[in-house]
Amino acid sequence: MQRIGGAIGLAGLWALLALAAAAPGGARAAEAGAQERLLGRFPAVEENGRKLARVTLKELLQLVLERNLSIQASQVGQDASRQSLRAAQERLQPTLSTNFGYTRSISPGLSSTAPSAGATAPAFIALLGQNSTTLSANLSQQDWLGNTYSLAYQETRLQSQNMLVQNQGDAPTLGSATDPKDFSSLTGTMTIPLAQNSGRAINRVPVGQAEVGVRVSRLATRKQELNTLNAVSQAYWNLVGQLEIVSVAEEAVKLSERLLRDNQVRLQAGTISAADVLSSETQLARDRQSLLQARLLALNLEDQLRQAIGLEQIDFGLKPSDAPILRPPDYDPAQEIERVYRNNPDLASLQASLESNGYDLLSAENAGKPQVNLALSYIFNGYSKDPLAGSAYYGQTQTQGYAATINYSMPLFDKVGPANIQRRVLERQSLDLQIRDTRASLNIQLQSALRNIRQAEEQVSTARTAMELARVQLQNEIDKLAQGRSTAFLVAQLQQQLAQAQQQEIAARIQFEQNDITRMALTGELFSRFGLESDAMDSQ
Repeated sequence: MQRIGGAIGLAGLWALLALAAAAPGGARAAEAGAQERLLGRFPAVEENGRKLARVTLKELLQLVLERNLSIQASQVGQDASRQSLRAAQERLQPTLSTNFGYTRSISPGLSSTAPSAGATAPAFIALLGQNSTTLSANLSQQDWLGNTYSLAYQETRLQSQNMLVQNQGDAPTLGSATDPKDFSSLTGTMTIPLAQNSGRAINRVPVGQAEVGVRVSRLATRKQELNTLNAVSQAYWNLVGQLEIVSVAEEAVKLSERLLRDNQVRLQAGTISAADVLSSETQLARDRQSLLQARLLALNLEDQLRQAIGLEQIDFGLKPSDAPILRPPDYDPAQEIERVYRNNPDLASLQASLESNGYDLLSAENAGKPQVNLALSYIFNGYSKDPLAGSAYYGQTQTQGYAATINYSMPLFDKVGPANIQRRVLERQSLDLQIRDTRASLNIQLQSALRNIRQAEEQVSTARTAMELARVQLQNEIDKLAQGRSTAFLVAQLQQQLAQAQQQEIAARIQFEQNDITRMALTGELFSRFGLESDAMDSQ
């Protein structure tokens, strides 16, 4: 592995991370070990007694796509929407239902038969008892046109027995039971919707809505990725700039320490007053405080990046490898805005909502139609003494039956259906306006980003000129102080002016990169620019 600057190699970093991984708790230790191995992919350097992992912006963004928890949560939602689509596509699977039952029924009637010889009056009441065992099965299937097909088989075994009650209150007298008989039927039915729920378009509405749901969930993942990558890139460049400010602050401290030593020598020689030494001490204290604040801010930025890549188990530092590079802002606004329109997740989500509204409108119009269904059925009947043997009669046309039925249903004084249709029409108008507003907002955002890029380039040039002038002024004043023609107070003022000019020059270069990141996030170039891959990109 390559060594950079004061690099100590990966062994030192691994030893530090292994110590952190030894914390109590098996899960915590395992996660720390996984994070340790992950960090082993990057060179390790040491600065000011700290172990740092040196990373490029591309490597950092790839880690974000792999480990960021917000992006992973969006991807789980994306998987759920795919399952909803699969359920919608498979909703027309055939259905098989079976039933088995036993029934005993008693049918009363008036009797005109004398129960025995010599009787002059009929029995009080006649009863017919029937025992039936029924087995049935039904197979049904619906197609994408809305037609329903079913094939039903039923087998009934029936046995009956007469009973007579001679007088009210007497016990029934049982007659002889008949031999059991089996009755079977095979019925084929086709139901055709002629108005409501008729046609492939309306029956595929659930599938179309599920497909829109998948696209919307992928767009949500895409948006989360762009937002997270944009935020991480901004923080990365902030860290780059902050580390440069730390270097500037360190140089300022070294200069103040040197001036303080020189002034202490001049004080002993009697060429300056004690007030000049006090001014140098004050400036040194101020520079040290600025250095401490700059380092603390850099640590806070490192924590933000660690959180974004989900490496919270191990305390480590980051050393950015990239540096701001000014590039000619020769972007074609017309081409850039077309890329924005083509890649923006919010605009694509609104367009998906517009498509979903089309399905909702189709459903509302379908619900307003009357229900007109044509049902055609044909029945094969069979009879037998033995179970499951009645199919021999299926070929006898005299025992077959058939039916044709038209069902018509329409609500009277319906106000709900037209109201739902009008609501969907108004929702479509609202979505059209939102799309226009979003396109206008994106246009303004792109114009602002391109303008900021151009201004940042000009600011860099101006800040560099001001920085060089401030450096020359400071050196001249230091020379005058050495000749006794200036004061430490004036030198301290020029030191502050130089530090401010250096920070402004750093800020201008960082703003150029950050504005360009904003442009790439708008156009979707962020992925291609850094060679990143994402499943959510397929939704564009």
